[in-house]
Amino acid sequence: MGCIRALVLLVSLILAVKSADANVLNEGDFQGLRRLREKTLKLGIDITSASATAAAAHRETCLPQLTIAIEKFDERFQPLTLMVILASRMVEITDEKEVIRALSIETPPFLNALEAIRQGTNNVISECAQDTLTSGKGQELLRLFDTAASQLKSIIKKINGTKQP
Repeated sequence: MGCIRALVLLVSLILAVKSADANVLNEGDFQGLRRLREKTLKLGIDITSASATAAAAHRETCLPQLTIAIEKFDERFQPLTLMVILASRMVEITDEKEVIRALSIETPPFLNALEAIRQGTNNVISECAQDTLTSGKGQELLRLFDTAASQLKSIIKKINGTKQP
């Protein structure tokens, strides 16, 4: 529900967007998240392809569970990435503040959901420890989650460091 609310806000602000230097977030903030999103899509394709060619037992259990984890992650991560690009390109300070406010509101629930997704991924890795393919892709997924959390926390810290009293 929060993601939908965020997307509605993004659509309403899209007309105010122009290429320009942002006051708080910049193109580098977005590029880091964009690269991470590309890694997410590539890893999703790798897992899906591996699932299609894996032994029947793993095709039905282990790898599809990782596919679900990456889909849950991306479903929540994509709107935050869009908010960062919008904030990084805002010209009007008031518009930028609105997007940053939405980003600040939406990031903590994302991080909480990410922790649950991470726990589920750890469970899959444990349950499928005999399968090196699943374990390897699961570890790759956990590193992706760590990077996403780190980048978003850094952006929120940057936002909080620029707030005026």
